[in-house]
Amino acid sequence: MPTRVCAYIPARNEEKHLPGCLDALLGQTRSPDNVILIDDGSTDRTGKIGRKKGCIVVKLKDRGRTLVESPELSQVHNAGLRECRRLKADYVLVVGADHILSGSYLEKLLDEMQSDSTLAISSGYISGEQRIFPSGSGRLISRDFLSQVSWRYPYINGWEAYFVFKALSLGYSVKIIATPSKVTRGTFIKRRWGSEQGGLEIGKSMRRLGYWKPYAWLRCLRLFSRPTLALAMLLGYITETHGAYDEDVAAYIKRWQKARMVGYVQNLV
Repeated sequence: MPTRVCAYIPARNEEKHLPGCLDALLGQTRSPDNVILIDDGSTDRTGKIGRKKGCIVVKLKDRGRTLVESPELSQVHNAGLRECRRLKADYVLVVGADHILSGSYLEKLLDEMQSDSTLAISSGYISGEQRIFPSGSGRLISRDFLSQVSWRYPYINGWEAYFVFKALSLGYSVKIIATPSKVTRGTFIKRRWGSEQGGLEIGKSMRRLGYWKPYAWLRCLRLFSRPTLALAMLLGYITETHGAYDEDVAAYIKRWQKARMVGYVQNLV
């Protein structure tokens, strides 16, 4: 049977950015078999643009606010995963509404994943970002891994990173592939690490994912040149009332972070 790739785009009031995203996605050398637009209560032309471009549009209720930097955003993504599962996707591509993929982006990721059955999550790279794990937007996820997590993100801070660590804890691999893309609203890392709210959410995420305490504190300490952000992260980590969401993931993260600790300490001295 042919390989089916479904892409979904979570979007709220994205009429400015969405056309460019869809043009790049639909113009891929290997285009998705289905494109699903999760219209998160938009009050502008977001849904209309999606329908005009041939998307399957799933309309969610308007909560009257953005869900960015909130665990509630996982539910928007889960609406996309549910639709991809219904369509019997072999691979799911997640794309932010302001994300412009290069022309062979999906083809290169798909070739890599089909040649390596252990590869659960891959992404290209976003210009201006430096990552050690696949990005949230632009990631391609295998059906085999999605079946291990019941095709849903957990409702926690850190839900997006959870998939990566869960895959690794289960013995899968993840990979960043050398194919470029860009975002039109400014990189997510720059936006997230440039605000106290972003720092608070990062701190809460570290706690829920089960970050090893010395590693979490050192991560905050490395931001000594940005004390407000460092304190926000530390506050988020300390005040999060729930512990690790998944003990297996937390155990994996602790082992991984202990192995990296030497490098962290060397960078501080």
